[in-house]
Amino acid sequence: MSLNRTALRLAALMALSNGFAAPYPTMAGDRVFDSRQDPIEGLKQGDLLPVLVLYTDDDTGDSLSQNNGGPPFDRRTNFVMEISVAMWVEGDGEAGLTLVQSEPELDVQLDLFETQIERVFRVGNMSVWGIELNKVCNRIERWSSTRFIERESNVRYAARQLQLSVRLKDDEDPDVVIAPATASPVIPAPLGPLLEAIIDDDGPFAPTATALQEMLTNASGMTPIVLPALERVRFIEAAQAVENEAGTPRGPRPDGVAQAEF
Repeated sequence: MSLNRTALRLAALMALSNGFAAPYPTMAGDRVFDSRQDPIEGLKQGDLLPVLVLYTDDDTGDSLSQNNGGPPFDRRTNFVMEISVAMWVEGDGEAGLTLVQSEPELDVQLDLFETQIERVFRVGNMSVWGIELNKVCNRIERWSSTRFIERESNVRYAARQLQLSVRLKDDEDPDVVIAPATASPVIPAPLGPLLEAIIDDDGPFAPTATALQEMLTNASGMTPIVLPALERVRFIEAAQAVENEAGTPRGPRPDGVAQAEF
């Protein structure tokens, strides 16, 4: 588990929605969701709606050292984006989005949808939130696009799953301070500064970012490591033979001890 994984989802969420403000970089508009699809209002029977949902699934880290295991890791995350052109269906007192069977026009829409998403990752540094995404996403090593198919009936739906193998930086080591310094909670970069940027933007996602920031700062392990105050320094010099100017030994010199109290 890595907080950089959270940063990847949130940075992609903001970049793919332009901070939930026009102009939107994809046909999904502001219908970009983190980990689950939220309810959508204002739709009527038969409306077709592009939707984008982001997930981070598998997370692996190979040791960077050939001799010693453990962190830091060369971390790779399976970043999943589910794209669809779904239909709003009402009936029997219920309503919701449902996948529809694909057709040539919808296939073109999906191709365009995926191209728009790829463009955000390709030239993301052209926007404020794209720059934030580039800070998190070290490198994309693999891009896979898979069609949603009903296996029994072989029906092809207007939906695809994009799977990206993303190389991330490993989490930063905690800060170390010396008592009596104040050990305030710190959310490590890039997640901490990203949450600050979202909150400062004061957009639709700012309340959620504020709640995440409060949850993380109140969690265990977010404070720096506090070392005891330094009170004494002592240097001990081992005994050794000392030569005179003529090059002959003058005998062993006793141990030397130097100590300073603070």
